[in-house]
Amino acid sequence: MMQDLLVRSVKEDDFPEQKELLQALGYDLAISNMAENVREIRARGGEVFVAERNGRLVGCVAAIIDVRLGGGICGEIVSLVVA
Repeated sequence: MMQDLLVRSVKEDDFPEQKELLQALGYDLAISNMAENVREIRARGGEVFVAERNGRLVGCVAAIIDVRLGGGICGEIVSLVVA
């Protein structure tokens, strides 16, 4: 039976699978770099989400807060990858 898709905040235990997903975008990050990047995103008001199905990560995305000269504070979706 196929389980529903679960979207949740990333956890450190997810980093090895998330690393594989991010390689599709051309990123080859060390786990320690991923942990630091997630901390920095969260420190700036953003979040990193993963999508999980049947116990496997099938996607990830980062939502960040930015400030634009013409538009002020806004949210942006970056590093989106779906397996």
